[in-house]
Amino acid sequence: MSKSEYTSTLDYEVEKRDIYIQSPDLTGSLGWYNKDYKKVALVNNKTEEVLSYMSPKYRLFNNHEFMALTEKIGDTLGLELAHYATHKGGRKVLSAFKQTDKKFNLLGHEFANHIILFDSRDGSTKLSIGGNGTLYRCSNMFTSTDVHFSVNHSYKLDEMLDEFKVALEMFSINQEAHLRRLERLADIPVNIDNVYDLLSGWTKVTPEEVKDVHYGKENEEMSSRKTNIIEGLLGSWSEESSELGENGFGLHNMTTHYFSNKRDKSDTDLLFGDFGKKEKQTIKFAEALEY
Repeated sequence: MSKSEYTSTLDYEVEKRDIYIQSPDLTGSLGWYNKDYKKVALVNNKTEEVLSYMSPKYRLFNNHEFMALTEKIGDTLGLELAHYATHKGGRKVLSAFKQTDKKFNLLGHEFANHIILFDSRDGSTKLSIGGNGTLYRCSNMFTSTDVHFSVNHSYKLDEMLDEFKVALEMFSINQEAHLRRLERLADIPVNIDNVYDLLSGWTKVTPEEVKDVHYGKENEEMSSRKTNIIEGLLGSWSEESSELGENGFGLHNMTTHYFSNKRDKSDTDLLFGDFGKKEKQTIKFAEALEY
């Protein structure tokens, strides 16, 4: 991807705009516009969409600064930029670096690893690092949701870079620990009733109703949406457990397979959506079966 293609992804900026509220006069008719001194609107200057409302003192870390920091991180740490991406109308942005100098392996399966720098344009998150990996075996994407570092926008670029140098070292250590945690899941037996229990909690139906879907029994009170979700996840369980075994790692891959293959989500959806929460829940659910 050329640099122009990189930058075209972030070809907008977010601007602070004053807010004016039209108030009624003494007769009840709409009168003068009064400025709101407590809030400003954050607006995408390309689409003119209002992304959020923040304090006028909010430090807006914009796309040109984000790209400058991304380039500095890549140049300083020797990381190869893979791509930029945006999410939900530009409310969130990310840059993904490939880790080409290190091979990763999980239970005999190689995977591609990316370090993700992400930030919000609507004030919802700090500037942070996380990560995701994709198994070559099945293209299942998983995120390192527990190992990330955040920094406030008040920092200068050089100060941010110094913070991230230290943070990336810890990120690498924590990610290795996370991978060992995933490996231990392979030693935890999981049966189909356990799968029913997990999906029951996600879809707010009983385990027996999940079982009925599995065996094709019709339930007129269950929505087609829930039925489709259950069928999709059970199909992923069948596919993944047949290769990885009926264990916690197979259950984990049921979740990653469903969200990153059947739901056809991009890495921005996986990082900023509920996928990370579901992945963490799956890991904790499987670990609880050990006791």
